[in-house]
Order: sequence, then C-alpha cells, then structure tokens
Amino acid sequence: MREIKFRAWAKDTKVMLPVWIIDFQYKKLQIYASDDEIWIPLGKVELMQFTGLRDKNGKEIYEGDIVRNPYGDLYIIRWINDKASFMGEPIKADEHDDYDAYVRDLEIVGNIYENPELLGGDK
Repeated sequence: MREIKFRAWAKDTKVMLPVWIIDFQYKKLQIYASDDEIWIPLGKVELMQFTGLRDKNGKEIYEGDIVRNPYGDLYIIRWINDKASFMGEPIKADEHDDYDAYVRDLEIVGNIYENPELLGGDK
C-alpha cells in the first residue's frame, strides 16, 4: 500500500511545511513548528500530495515538484484526472514529451513555488 502524505506551501509566509494532520471537516491542517502545534486554514495553503515515488537520489516526489530527465528536459509533476495518475508535464513544448522516463532516471530540481525561475518566470 502506498504511503499517503502531504506537504503544504504557506501562501502568506512562502514557506514549505510538512503536514501532520488534515481536518477536512473544519477545513484546516496541523503542522509542528518548534514543538508547537499550529493549525492553519486550508485556504491559506496549497496542498501537494506525495506520489509514492522517489527520484534517482531517493528524494520523495510530490505534486508541484519540477524534475529533470537525462536529456535535461524539465517537467512539472501533476495529477492528471483523465489518466488517474501523477505525470510529468513538459515545461517547454519542444521537450521530449514522448520520453518514457523511468522514475529512477528523474531528479528533483525544485518545485513550482520555491523555484518559479525554472518555469521561465521571476522569483
């Protein structure tokens, strides 16, 4: 069985947070910071789910991560409803979108929140 876990990008403070508990009834999540339990409204974060996979360095791959294949092409990890799976979406149209990369070949180089410059935008 795959491990279900999340991380959250705090929109106000622009910090990536490990999620401890998600309370969907009251629409908030709990994190631990400096031995304190902190509850944050879900509207103040962007949740990213762990894909259950790791990159070539053993790092956990989450939604929103930017990965690089052996050709140097960059992909954003996204959930694709039509395929019911996490997939890499090419950042540039001319990248090898037909490259059937094995996860063991991919390397996380950042994520869409902390590294917008990888998407062609400014930080």
